[in-house]
Amino acid sequence: LKRVNALLSTIDVAKVFFILFLDGFNSRAVVGYTPIRKENHRSGLSAVLSQPSTDPLHFAHNRCQKSPYWKALYSKFLERNYRLLFTRPSSSFPQSLKCYISDAPGKFPAQKHKDGQLKQYYLLNAASLLAVLALEIKNGEKVLDMCAAPGGKSIATLQYACPGLLQSNEYDNLRFHWLKQTLESFIPESLMSLITVSLNDGREIGNRQPEKFDKILVDAPCSNDRSWLFSSDTQRATLHLAQRKLLSAVQIQLLRPNW
Repeated sequence: LKRVNALLSTIDVAKVFFILFLDGFNSRAVVGYTPIRKENHRSGLSAVLSQPSTDPLHFAHNRCQKSPYWKALYSKFLERNYRLLFTRPSSSFPQSLKCYISDAPGKFPAQKHKDGQLKQYYLLNAASLLAVLALEIKNGEKVLDMCAAPGGKSIATLQYACPGLLQSNEYDNLRFHWLKQTLESFIPESLMSLITVSLNDGREIGNRQPEKFDKILVDAPCSNDRSWLFSSDTQRATLHLAQRKLLSAVQIQLLRPNW
């Protein structure tokens, strides 16, 4: 948490969007983020929840495609006056991570999955990248992404470093298949040997595989309140509110056996 706060403290609170290029072994990424200061937490959170136009964006370009697409896209970003945010690498932002900032958010269409073909880019929420950066994963470390679907954090982990093992786990069966499809769409087959995709209950992994991992990333189930900005289904919203009461117990159960 201290590392994430340190990263956020370097961002001008007046800026609502930044872009991060991740020069990993197989891709680059562009990331958008809406910062919220502690002292303005209530008003800042309210603004984020009520303004879909500030929706964070991550854009990852797959270098394995070897297409001229990236050059054209990069030129577009330069035309929109994106500028370098971190001029020197650090433990949290290694040299492979290049971060650019702009004053306004942008939108990109998501690509559809095609069997046997890697996607050129991937969209994900900025919070997923911040969690990965906070872990400061080192080459060769064994990493568990406990609640991995749809797969953005696992992809970001592989961009940040080259782990000795990455276990991408998802308990929900539908989301598990979504996770597998994401990884197959973005990670070259030659690198899939680094990844184990599992369908396990995260609350039991610590007991089943004690002391196996160097780093564990837990994007625990949350209220996901902001998604209801885009839904008019009141029946589902009522059910959603009822289920929120169970979340804190589930979050504790995920953390305790894996601590």
